Amino acid sequence: MIPFTIFKGCKILRTGLCNASDLDKQLLDDTEAVIAVASDPETQYVLNGAVYSMPEAPTELHYFDFEALEWRVSTEALSASVRLQRDALLRASDYTQLSDVIADKELWIEYRQKLRDLPLQAGYPVVIEWPDMPE
Repeated sequence: MIPFTIFKGCKILRTGLCNASDLDKQLLDDTEAVIAVASDPETQYVLNGAVYSMPEAPTELHYFDFEALEWRVSTEALSASVRLQRDALLRASDYTQLSDVIADKELWIEYRQKLRDLPLQAGYPVVIEWPDMPE
């Protein structure tokens, strides 16, 4: 029995053990095999017939790009994270719009509108210019 790793491009699809004569039976369309075992296909990839470990993900907002062999920021996840932060700031300033609160309502209205307009910024969600909270 030999250890094998089935992969497509650089992405590992599965691993296992088989007889050397049966290795070709493990292949599916457009897949390749290497005689090596990947201990954790979620954190490894194949390149030039060898199994490599991915570097650690910078944040949970990143995904591994198997073509570029590097971590990339998921703009969907980043956008969701920014919306959560923005929504928390809006909730934290809701009280400023109550009629019995003494505050410069126009400054707070402007601040809250800038928070709502964050997705309209040119670099959103990667580059964000957060508005300053009124005092």
